[in-house]
Amino acid sequence: MIRRLVMAFALAVLAGAPCGTPLAAQEKKVNVPVETATANRHPGQAVNIKVDLTITDQREGQDSAPKTITMMIVDRGRGQMRSNGLGGQMLNVDARPEIVRESRVRVDVNFDYRAPQTDNDKNPPVLTQSLVSVVDDGKPLMISQWGEMGSNRTIRIELRASVQK
Repeated sequence: MIRRLVMAFALAVLAGAPCGTPLAAQEKKVNVPVETATANRHPGQAVNIKVDLTITDQREGQDSAPKTITMMIVDRGRGQMRSNGLGGQMLNVDARPEIVRESRVRVDVNFDYRAPQTDNDKNPPVLTQSLVSVVDDGKPLMISQWGEMGSNRTIRIELRASVQK
Protein backbone atom coordinates (compact mmCIF):
# COMPACT_ATOMS: atom_id res chain seq x y z
CA MET A 1 0.00 0.00 0.00
CA ILE A 2 2.79 2.42 0.90
CA ARG A 3 4.58 1.38 -2.25
CA ARG A 4 1.54 2.34 -4.38
CA LEU A 5 1.23 5.65 -2.58
CA VAL A 6 4.91 6.45 -3.22
CA MET A 7 4.49 5.51 -6.91
CA ALA A 8 1.40 7.70 -7.30
CA PHE A 9 3.25 10.59 -5.63
CA ALA A 10 6.27 10.11 -7.92
CA LEU A 11 4.05 10.07 -11.02
CA ALA A 12 2.27 13.23 -9.89
CA VAL A 13 5.60 15.01 -9.36
CA LEU A 14 6.89 13.87 -12.75
CA ALA A 15 3.67 15.01 -14.43
CA GLY A 16 4.01 18.42 -12.82
CA ALA A 17 0.76 18.29 -10.94
CA PRO A 18 0.83 19.51 -7.36
CA CYS A 19 -0.43 16.96 -4.86
CA GLY A 20 -3.93 17.42 -3.62
CA THR A 21 -5.00 19.79 -6.39
CA PRO A 22 -8.07 18.80 -8.36
CA LEU A 23 -7.54 18.41 -12.13
CA ALA A 24 -10.08 21.12 -12.93
CA ALA A 25 -8.06 23.66 -10.94
CA GLN A 26 -4.82 22.61 -12.67
CA GLU A 27 -6.14 23.39 -16.18
CA LYS A 28 -6.22 27.17 -16.15
CA LYS A 29 -6.93 28.71 -19.51
CA VAL A 30 -5.10 31.90 -20.31
CA ASN A 31 -6.73 34.14 -22.91
CA VAL A 32 -3.88 35.59 -24.96
CA PRO A 33 -4.82 37.49 -28.10
CA VAL A 34 -3.26 35.91 -31.17
CA GLU A 35 -2.05 38.43 -33.76
CA THR A 36 -1.56 37.43 -37.33
CA ALA A 37 1.30 38.70 -39.46
CA THR A 38 -1.09 40.78 -41.53
CA ALA A 39 -2.66 42.46 -38.48
CA ASN A 40 0.52 44.45 -37.81
CA ARG A 41 1.01 45.35 -41.44
CA HIS A 42 -0.20 48.74 -42.57
CA PRO A 43 -2.52 48.53 -45.56
CA GLY A 44 -1.29 50.06 -48.79
CA GLN A 45 -2.77 53.20 -50.20
CA ALA A 46 -5.67 52.85 -52.63
CA VAL A 47 -3.58 53.98 -55.59
CA ASN A 48 -1.96 52.21 -58.53
CA ILE A 49 1.72 52.41 -59.37
CA LYS A 50 2.89 51.99 -62.94
CA VAL A 51 6.11 49.93 -62.90
CA ASP A 52 8.26 49.95 -66.07
CA LEU A 53 11.27 47.69 -66.46
CA THR A 54 13.32 48.49 -69.58
CA ILE A 55 16.01 46.16 -70.88
CA THR A 56 18.53 47.38 -73.42
CA ASP A 57 20.75 44.67 -74.92
CA GLN A 58 23.51 46.37 -76.93
CA ARG A 59 26.00 44.46 -79.04
CA GLU A 60 28.96 45.75 -80.96
CA GLY A 61 27.81 46.95 -84.39
CA GLN A 62 24.12 46.11 -83.81
CA ASP A 63 21.23 48.33 -82.90
CA SER A 64 18.80 46.78 -80.43
CA ALA A 65 15.47 48.31 -79.54
CA PRO A 66 14.86 48.51 -75.78
CA LYS A 67 12.27 46.10 -74.38
CA THR A 68 9.89 47.62 -71.85
CA ILE A 69 7.57 45.69 -69.58
CA THR A 70 4.79 47.73 -67.95
CA MET A 71 2.70 46.55 -65.01
CA MET A 72 0.01 48.47 -63.15
CA ILE A 73 0.18 47.36 -59.49
CA VAL A 74 -1.65 48.64 -56.42
CA ASP A 75 0.51 50.07 -53.60
CA ARG A 76 2.07 47.13 -51.69
CA GLY A 77 0.55 44.68 -54.18
CA ARG A 78 2.38 42.11 -56.29
CA GLY A 79 2.71 41.90 -60.05
CA GLN A 80 4.01 39.01 -62.11
CA MET A 81 4.67 38.62 -65.83
CA ARG A 82 6.08 35.64 -67.77
CA SER A 83 7.12 35.75 -71.43
CA ASN A 84 8.88 33.38 -73.83
CA GLY A 85 9.61 34.53 -77.36
CA LEU A 86 11.16 33.41 -80.61
CA GLY A 87 14.73 32.18 -80.56
CA GLY A 88 14.57 31.12 -76.92
CA GLN A 89 14.12 34.68 -75.64
CA MET A 90 12.71 34.79 -72.10
CA LEU A 91 11.66 37.56 -69.75
CA ASN A 92 10.12 36.93 -66.33
CA VAL A 93 9.41 39.82 -63.96
CA ASP A 94 8.00 39.96 -60.41
CA ALA A 95 7.51 43.36 -58.77
CA ARG A 96 6.13 44.74 -55.50
CA PRO A 97 6.00 48.56 -55.25
CA GLU A 98 5.46 50.47 -52.03
CA ILE A 99 5.02 54.21 -51.61
CA VAL A 100 7.45 55.25 -48.87
CA ARG A 101 7.04 59.00 -49.19
CA GLU A 102 4.98 61.23 -51.44
CA SER A 103 7.57 61.28 -54.22
CA ARG A 104 9.51 58.06 -53.52
CA VAL A 105 8.63 54.45 -54.33
CA ARG A 106 10.39 51.36 -53.01
CA VAL A 107 10.27 48.51 -55.53
CA ASP A 108 11.16 44.90 -54.80
CA VAL A 109 11.89 43.41 -58.22
CA ASN A 110 12.98 39.97 -59.42
CA PHE A 111 13.66 39.21 -63.07
CA ASP A 112 15.07 36.59 -65.41
CA TYR A 113 16.17 37.63 -68.90
CA ARG A 114 17.56 35.48 -71.69
CA ALA A 115 18.50 37.26 -74.91
CA PRO A 116 17.27 35.80 -78.19
CA GLN A 117 19.49 33.24 -79.88
CA THR A 118 21.11 34.40 -83.12
CA ASP A 119 23.32 32.77 -85.76
CA ASN A 120 26.38 34.41 -84.18
CA ASP A 121 25.27 33.80 -80.60
CA LYS A 122 24.33 30.15 -79.97
CA ASN A 123 24.51 30.55 -76.16
CA PRO A 124 22.91 33.88 -75.25
CA PRO A 125 23.44 35.13 -71.70
CA VAL A 126 20.89 34.56 -68.96
CA LEU A 127 20.60 37.35 -66.42
CA THR A 128 18.79 36.60 -63.11
CA GLN A 129 18.56 39.26 -60.41
CA SER A 130 16.64 40.04 -57.26
CA LEU A 131 16.93 43.52 -55.77
CA VAL A 132 15.16 46.30 -53.91
CA SER A 133 15.52 49.92 -55.03
CA VAL A 134 14.03 53.26 -54.07
CA VAL A 135 13.18 55.45 -57.06
CA ASP A 136 11.85 58.97 -57.46
CA ASP A 137 8.26 59.03 -58.71
CA GLY A 138 8.27 58.93 -62.52
CA LYS A 139 12.06 59.09 -62.93
CA PRO A 140 14.07 56.23 -64.45
CA LEU A 141 16.90 54.63 -62.50
CA MET A 142 19.49 52.23 -63.92
CA ILE A 143 19.37 49.38 -61.43
CA SER A 144 21.67 46.92 -63.17
CA GLN A 145 24.28 46.72 -65.90
CA TRP A 146 26.00 43.61 -67.19
CA GLY A 147 28.96 43.43 -69.55
CA GLU A 148 30.11 40.27 -71.29
CA MET A 149 33.82 39.55 -70.99
CA GLY A 150 35.65 39.41 -74.32
CA SER A 151 33.03 41.40 -76.24
CA ASN A 152 31.40 44.80 -76.30
CA ARG A 153 27.99 43.48 -75.30
CA THR A 154 26.16 45.34 -72.53
CA ILE A 155 22.78 44.66 -70.95
CA ARG A 156 21.25 47.55 -69.00
CA ILE A 157 18.20 47.32 -66.78
CA GLU A 158 16.24 50.48 -65.98
CA LEU A 159 13.36 50.82 -63.50
CA ARG A 160 10.70 53.51 -63.36
CA ALA A 161 7.79 53.67 -60.90
CA SER A 162 5.07 56.26 -61.41
CA VAL A 163 2.29 56.82 -58.87
CA GLN A 164 -1.02 57.15 -60.73
CA LYS A 165 -3.18 59.92 -59.30
